[in-house]
Amino acid sequence: MRKLLVVLSILAFAGSAQAKRFWQRGQKAVSVQDLIDTKKLPAIGFDGTLDLRGLHINSLVGLQNIPKKEDITVLNLSNNELTDVPAWMFRRFNGHMWALVLRNNKIKRIDRGAFRDLNLKWLWLNNNELEKVESGWFKGMNQAQHQVVLDLSNNKITEVEKDAFVELLPSAGKGMREQRKYAGLQAVILKGNPDIAFPAELLKKLEQDNSVRVILPQEARARSLGATKTPLSGRKNRLKQLKKSITPLNFQQPTEPLSE
Repeated sequence: MRKLLVVLSILAFAGSAQAKRFWQRGQKAVSVQDLIDTKKLPAIGFDGTLDLRGLHINSLVGLQNIPKKEDITVLNLSNNELTDVPAWMFRRFNGHMWALVLRNNKIKRIDRGAFRDLNLKWLWLNNNELEKVESGWFKGMNQAQHQVVLDLSNNKITEVEKDAFVELLPSAGKGMREQRKYAGLQAVILKGNPDIAFPAELLKKLEQDNSVRVILPQEARARSLGATKTPLSGRKNRLKQLKKSITPLNFQQPTEPLSE
């Protein structure tokens, strides 16, 4: 009877949140290549989802070596220990991946062209440690097929470069043929960055000239609008048209794939 009580106590502890934190403290950070080499890489689901959440991944090295990576439609790397996104890391995914989840990491740096060759509908970069949005991050991304929603909420962003996001606009295509097929950018979510400074001319270029929805903290929007002489009436009319064109189905942020 005494042994039974001991076993039951152990089982109760093993299933508790306290136990989960206890075991996680002893786990070592790994790269994607480490998971491949030790045969611990999860299989790609029938729906094309590769779930790499919470595996203590601190390096994307080996991402190119994932077997059958061209079958991946959703790549979930949330709740890991990533600090940077190197250039060209997602090349050769053949454009089938429509969602990339990098939320809840420790990302501070993103290289120029880090998302080149991807054609995404959703890119989650929220809940990281980014301090600046740089031009060039999205160079070579979404050259066709999809309009992407970028979620950069709840970072530490204080600065946005004046040419950030421009590479996702139709005008970034080369020639009329490319512009006709170009999809680009649907919305940018920047809430939860209270000290962000958003360039007024960039806000105008996104919202008025290209019908991109920019979600900013109210104070940040007020600061940005205070720096421009553009009449508010034109901006309001443009936003009304934009809101009508974005239906709840195609804009409302869905539940993150494989959310906890």
